[in-house]
Amino acid sequence: TGPGGTGKSALLGDLAATLRAHGLHVVDDVESAEVPEATERVAFLVDDAHDLEDDELGRLRGLVRDGGPHVVVAFRPWPRSAAMTKLADRLGKRGTVLALHPMSSSQIRRRGAELLGTAPTADTASRILELTRGNPRLVDLALGAGADDDETGAPSSRTKQSS
Repeated sequence: TGPGGTGKSALLGDLAATLRAHGLHVVDDVESAEVPEATERVAFLVDDAHDLEDDELGRLRGLVRDGGPHVVVAFRPWPRSAAMTKLADRLGKRGTVLALHPMSSSQIRRRGAELLGTAPTADTASRILELTRGNPRLVDLALGAGADDDETGAPSSRTKQSS
């Protein structure tokens, strides 16, 4: 779980690839939640669960049980319908909830070093944090935009694209 832009979809994509590499059948839609042979060799990975209808959330909740398939659900922490709250509660009781958070100023400096080859100053990182509220997607965009101009205002050749 985490606010928009914190990397939930990217994390699900990486997890799906890893699970497939280990021989699990990965299902990424709720309609398939009615597969009768949903066992431990099946993993349901559902993105944006906060956008699902109550009946779809109920089907997912029914899959979260002993002896059932692996279920990984990405959702925003708010707003939350009653059905989403029930699913989140069941997931928390039966497994692990990973909460993705906004980046800190020091994380922004490390990310800048990763993307640009040099870390932004502490003042620049603080300004990016103020502008983006630490949203990783927006941080990457801000770092990329800042790298487009060198100190003279001329386009920089060191800009790297972020994902």
